[in-house]
Amino acid sequence: MKNYSIPCLLACMFTAMLGIDADSVNQLHNYFVANYKHFGKEWQEALTWYKRTLQSGNAPFVYRGLIHLFHDTGNHQRIIQLQPVIEKHFNNDITMQFILAQSLARSGQEAFADQLLIKLNQQKKTHPEIAFHVLQRHMQKGEFDKALTVIDALLNNAIRKPTHFIFHFVKGQLLLQMDKKEEALASIKASLELQPNFEKGWLMHALIEEKMGKLDEAIKGYTNFLQLAGPNSEIEQHLLGLTFRAKLQESSQPSVTIPADCVSKALDLFKHKEYQKALRLLQECIGTQPGNHEAKTLKIQVLLALNDLDQALVDIESWVLTEPHIPVWFDALHLLYRDGSEASKIMRTLQRIEKALPQELLPKLYLADLSLRTQNIHAATSYLMRSLKIAESTDLQATLAFQLCALAYNNHHYKKIKDIYREYTAAAEHHAPFLNLMAYYYCSKENNLELAQQLIAKALKLDPKNPHLMDTQALIYYHQKQYDKAYAILEKIAQQEKADCTIAKHFAKTCYELGNITLAIKHLEHATDLIEPTNKKKKYKQLLSTWKQKI
Repeated sequence: MKNYSIPCLLACMFTAMLGIDADSVNQLHNYFVANYKHFGKEWQEALTWYKRTLQSGNAPFVYRGLIHLFHDTGNHQRIIQLQPVIEKHFNNDITMQFILAQSLARSGQEAFADQLLIKLNQQKKTHPEIAFHVLQRHMQKGEFDKALTVIDALLNNAIRKPTHFIFHFVKGQLLLQMDKKEEALASIKASLELQPNFEKGWLMHALIEEKMGKLDEAIKGYTNFLQLAGPNSEIEQHLLGLTFRAKLQESSQPSVTIPADCVSKALDLFKHKEYQKALRLLQECIGTQPGNHEAKTLKIQVLLALNDLDQALVDIESWVLTEPHIPVWFDALHLLYRDGSEASKIMRTLQRIEKALPQELLPKLYLADLSLRTQNIHAATSYLMRSLKIAESTDLQATLAFQLCALAYNNHHYKKIKDIYREYTAAAEHHAPFLNLMAYYYCSKENNLELAQQLIAKALKLDPKNPHLMDTQALIYYHQKQYDKAYAILEKIAQQEKADCTIAKHFAKTCYELGNITLAIKHLEHATDLIEPTNKKKKYKQLLSTWKQKI
């Protein structure tokens, strides 16, 4: 039996039901076969069947299929030849008119394409593809105000969708070119809210924040960009210098005024890549002005440009031992590590500093952080414990104790969690994350729901809108079988924290208990997509399989 027998039977069935004449039966049959070939990407055979269909009569629906075929195969000239047909039968059909406009543009008839696109955009302001084509045309002509009007018309009238992130981004670019930094930043933030993993959005965010003098926010933006986009030597070098500048501004030590004949000249040499000359000048400058942090910062950048990490580490170690209370040099080591420099050398430098300054907190904190980054949990725990013993402020004690408990929880050392909490209960009273962790522990591991509720109530009093705290409250309600209360919380925060697999899992289990298995499967599938490949992912998949069998 031929592969178009099903369309043929369908045609016969429909025509019998509707009382269509024989010629129409034949045309409908041919059209079904043409569609079948079309969707199977058998282009030439589809064209043959469309032509055969037109021999039985010039029905508009046949032309619709034929024009789509030409569009799918990039045959724009044939579409333009059918322009009279499109204008006659599809004058109010946005999709067909848009296909014609694209064909005109790709055939060099840009003026006619522009006229048609602008007309279509006015008719359907919320059509994203048409809007994007029109604003691109306006941007190419430097008509920024008109481009902004197109974007605003779409964003103000269309239902908010994640795909609209690109329109917010382009709006931010346009506003920045018009020197409207505040408005540009708001648009970029809106874009990132819809698409948090949009690396170009974070880069633009960082550029604007830097232009506005907000160095800390710029640093966050550049850091997020690098985490998403991967290594970029130019951005990494810029981030290093920017972070130095920010830390120098924060330093409690008065900054030395940059003499025009010293650091500024060295900076000019550095920009022109005359690194050896810049280095000699900076060494002279530091020799006469040991407190000139700008000169020292620039020297580190010059040494890195010369790939002389060893000398950079020697200098930083010397400056730390001389000025142990200035965090900028510890930040320099931290940045060098993040920049991809040899981790072992940086760790050894920090370890020597920590040994030479046993009562200083900063070396221990930075060693703990770098140990965590290398997944050396034993070393991280040791440095955190040493830090906790000499920490004086209650806030810092709570933060360090919380970090130790989090490590212990992740490694199933539950007795250690209770021991640390018992010792630092007073400090934890004003630390919402610590209270939340303990509430989560007592709920999920000991089923002590009364104590868990007491702890999460205190945490929510400190930070009532925190979605992670609200998730723990929902979990407690779940264990208390108060599923409606849990659902009310999880429905709200699942929208806020779409990338949180734990919240998605809790929401799925709550939906299941409420009997909504379809919604439960949807959220558990989302949680499974989010979680890293581990034994947990296997468990999620097994649970999904069990639930699907119950539909």
